[in-house]
Amino acid sequence: MLIRIYRLLLIISLKVMSLVCCHSRLSGILSHLERDTHPLFPSRESTHPLFPSREGIGVCEEGLRTSRNDRNRHGGVVLLMNLLVIMLISIISLAPAYAGSDWNITLKVSGGGIYDYCIAGVKADATDGFDNLWDIPSPPASLNTAYINTYFPHPEWNHVFDRFRQDIKSPDLPKEWTFEVASNISGYLTIQWSDLRNIIPDKEAVLGDVDGGGGEIDMHTTSSFIFLNNNYPRKFMVKISQSIERPSPPQDLKAEVIKRNSVLLHWKKNHELDLAGYNVYRSAVPGGAYQRINDFLISEHKFADEQTNKGKTYYYVVTAVNESGGESRYSNEIEVTVKRGK
Repeated sequence: MLIRIYRLLLIISLKVMSLVCCHSRLSGILSHLERDTHPLFPSRESTHPLFPSREGIGVCEEGLRTSRNDRNRHGGVVLLMNLLVIMLISIISLAPAYAGSDWNITLKVSGGGIYDYCIAGVKADATDGFDNLWDIPSPPASLNTAYINTYFPHPEWNHVFDRFRQDIKSPDLPKEWTFEVASNISGYLTIQWSDLRNIIPDKEAVLGDVDGGGGEIDMHTTSSFIFLNNNYPRKFMVKISQSIERPSPPQDLKAEVIKRNSVLLHWKKNHELDLAGYNVYRSAVPGGAYQRINDFLISEHKFADEQTNKGKTYYYVVTAVNESGGESRYSNEIEVTVKRGK
């Protein structure tokens, strides 16, 4: 591909150079003919071909200046076209590292005011092994006192590096990416990713906490995962598969604070024949970072959240789940503030 592009640019540059040269030569000929001083047809004022008149000398000097200007102009065109070729080839050769994937997911891990990230994705001409064009090694470990290192471990590739920041695979599904998070930060770390509805809306995406008990979350219904760091590398897995049918999102979610500071949620019932139940998610901030608060699927279209604190504000959404395990998008978000009692 790059060779074809280079050839095309080379042909264009040669065509431009040829047109400029022809234009310059034609202009020179016409200029001399207008003055009747073309080298093949000396001026009448010239007394001898070897001893031209002053006017002839002036014409010759003008011709030399024109020739020099033409050469300078030609050289500028050549330099400009070569720089253009080099610039485009550089852009094309560097762009695939991130932007060239058919799709990719950036997994950002943050905590303690710092972060690191890794990128999983697919590309039509990539393989599931090491691809020199797509798979990028991780940078050297940070020398800072506090650090977060996020990477795909691939010792089986027998490469100079065994940790990679970017892992691009072939597009056939299902696919799995195992990544690790190593950090010396005490406390909680957060894994975040963009809204996958804008990246892979037609595919299933699951994040598995391999070293944390094997729990899995739907990456479509939430965009973050919080875990307690134990100062040891923690392994996670991203699974991408073909989409399964999903029910419609629950409609008209409403909430009210009832006795003992519980929050009662209720919504319109879904009418899918294969409906299995509902999940309720809660967050302390609007628009995301939702965590499921029900242990089992909810069979009714209402739910009471009794794990609340006075004076706190919560944000709720609900999803519907069918018998195949397909989970809907979020319902509308509802804000509830549990007022302080006397």
